[in-house]
Amino acid sequence: MALQLGEPAPDFTLPDSDRNQVSLSSFRGNKNVVLVFYVLAFTGGCRNELIAFRDHNAEFQKLDTQVLGISVDTFMSLGVFAHSIDLNFPLLSDFPEHNATKAYGTYDPATGTSRRITYVVDKQGIIRAEIISDEDMHRHAQDALAAVQRLDSKAAPLP
Repeated sequence: MALQLGEPAPDFTLPDSDRNQVSLSSFRGNKNVVLVFYVLAFTGGCRNELIAFRDHNAEFQKLDTQVLGISVDTFMSLGVFAHSIDLNFPLLSDFPEHNATKAYGTYDPATGTSRRITYVVDKQGIIRAEIISDEDMHRHAQDALAAVQRLDSKAAPLP
């Protein structure tokens, strides 16, 4: 089932690298959220992708936006990976059930990993953009930033 722009983002609760539980719904009403689904920690493409988001994170923060990286890696490996590239936003583990990656249609059963797709969710919890990577990781992060900049701050809240 493909997600549609303008529909509510599926909620999830996942552990970060410190085992803190992070729920998408906890940001509703306060922050936009950029969900960066990536393939695997410690791979070159994912490393470059997350570094690009790291390098733009101050700009996201100025726009009241939280970046969250999500993969099927264990929370333990995410801590080591995040530290190795000096990340300034949380990485969340969708292991072992893969509920978030399945809900967002990014789970690839053939590889047991996530596809490289980013969703922009506004403060009301509505999906406003989907960015599919074309392997230019810097542009991927810039496209997500541009999508956040286009968000209408007067979007109608959910009933």
